[in-house]
Amino acid sequence: MIRLTLLLCIVLFAAMLIGGQDRGQIRFGLIAPPVKPVLVVPPAADAPLSDISEAAFVPSQPLMTPPAAVVPTEVAVAVAVAPGDIKQIVARSANVRSGPGKDLPWSAAWCRANRFWSPPKTMSPTAGRLFGSKAMALKAMLPRDCWANSSNLPLFDRAAAPRKGKTLKGTGMKRTILITGCSSGIGLDAARGLHQRGWRVFATCRQEPDCERLRAEGLESFVLDYADEASIDAAVAEVVARTGGRLDALYNNGAFACPGAVEDLPRGALRAIFETNLFGYHDLTRRVIPLMRAQGGGRIINCSSVLGLVALKWRGAYVATKFAMEGLTDVLRIEMADTGIKVILIEPGPITSSIREKAIPHFERWIDWEQSARAEEYRGLRSRLYESSGPDKWELPASAVTAKLIDALESPRPKPRYYVTTPTYLMGAARRLLPTWLLDWVISKG
Repeated sequence: MIRLTLLLCIVLFAAMLIGGQDRGQIRFGLIAPPVKPVLVVPPAADAPLSDISEAAFVPSQPLMTPPAAVVPTEVAVAVAVAPGDIKQIVARSANVRSGPGKDLPWSAAWCRANRFWSPPKTMSPTAGRLFGSKAMALKAMLPRDCWANSSNLPLFDRAAAPRKGKTLKGTGMKRTILITGCSSGIGLDAARGLHQRGWRVFATCRQEPDCERLRAEGLESFVLDYADEASIDAAVAEVVARTGGRLDALYNNGAFACPGAVEDLPRGALRAIFETNLFGYHDLTRRVIPLMRAQGGGRIINCSSVLGLVALKWRGAYVATKFAMEGLTDVLRIEMADTGIKVILIEPGPITSSIREKAIPHFERWIDWEQSARAEEYRGLRSRLYESSGPDKWELPASAVTAKLIDALESPRPKPRYYVTTPTYLMGAARRLLPTWLLDWVISKG
């Protein structure tokens, strides 16, 4: 066993020494083959990848020194990973000039200017294939500064949303996002904020009067009710009709609460809240995934809550939907990892909104509090439910959520989770560090 281990170490060390160099540094990997031929051709405007020729190859050379003569405004690069296996990437730029130094399209300065990002380390093509990833093999052949997350997608930076005021590269089209629950609070602030940043926002509401109000503000708005499958289908069809089938992002935000002790929640109450807070999210998400697959990527962002991390008394129905959403979103994120579709959770704590007022009709419909064993406790709950006592201690405006949403949409490498407000950070840490009995005690005192 010891001899086998020593032999393996020697082989790995030898591979490191002869695995090829990248910018003067040893590249880890089994013996790397020479750089494959590189195809550089200027495609027609908006030409699909399938129309790009694979005939004219430039002689084998490092990609960091492309021929200065071939630097069109839009450059198509195809790298031969193996014979008969061509990987194509379209790198689009509004202002690429020929010449040495910083103006070369593959220089570090150009890559940074066009939002291509750098990885922590490189891998040789052979090592990439050894680990079963053609994408890794492809990336290893690109300059380190231009090594982006590239799979079979029409844009090199396909999932990275534009910075403020920018549009889809090479198309002149604005980025598009569908947002639910825009009548007030988090959804309304998100719709306004993204519209100001240059996004084309489809701001949906449950009620037509709310949509009319948003249209008066200059937003595109139509009805979408999570509890109505026909409404969801019609809303997606409306987006497809207005964009020609493109949707860059979905922000699932609409939800409601039904306060009450778990022992007093009838089956109908749970069914109603799950229809909106979970099943509606899932139904809408399933309908937009084919659009994002067809275009090569997108972002699906679900608005969860600090109550998707920890439980709190009197909020059992809402907590159940958010815990379920967290699990479903985590699985979807893992499953979509190879598609270019990024799946993200935003987890706000106390945010200024009308969720308390909107919870009253659900409480009155479903909770028979006077017949409950906790009738006296309900009296205190009802006073907090019906009477506003001002902002909570840690409450933040809805714009705090919008700021995290913008990062989730526009970051080239978004986080899987974004915490908003101090309680979310505290509870996120507490549920990992504290034993259950101590966490229960902390929450009960909070």
